[in-house]
Amino acid sequence: MNKTRSAPAALSIVGPGKAGTSIAASAGRAGIEVNLIGRSATLEELDHACVLLCVPDDSIAAVASSIGESGSRPEFVGHISGATQLDPLRSAGAAGGCFSIHPLQTLPGRDSDLTGAPAAVAGSNDEVRA
Repeated sequence: MNKTRSAPAALSIVGPGKAGTSIAASAGRAGIEVNLIGRSATLEELDHACVLLCVPDDSIAAVASSIGESGSRPEFVGHISGATQLDPLRSAGAAGGCFSIHPLQTLPGRDSDLTGAPAAVAGSNDEVRA
C-alpha cells in the first residue's frame, strides 16, 4: 500500500471462505471495521463504501451485477481474483472505481495470516490504485 494513503476505515467482504475470513481477520488487526457477509446475504448488508468480493471467479460478474441492480452502490468495489480483470466489476456501479487485490501466498485455512504478504494490485484509476 502507498504509505502516503490510508486504508479504508470500513470494508464489507462478500464471501466468508478461506480468503474472505483471512482478509477480514487481517483487516481487523489493522484497525479496519469489517462486515463479513455470505454470498447469499441480502445486498442491503453492504453497509460500507468499500466492498471486496471474495467469491469464486465465475461468480464475480453475477455478484457485481446484483450489487448494481440493488441500488446498494458502494464507492469502491473489488475482487481478489488473480485471473479476472476489472470489467466484471463495472456493473456494480461503484462511483469511485474498481480494483483487484490478489494475495501472493497460499491460504490453507480461514485463519491464514496475511500480515506483510505481497499482493498483485490493479485499479481503474489513480485514487483506487493508491
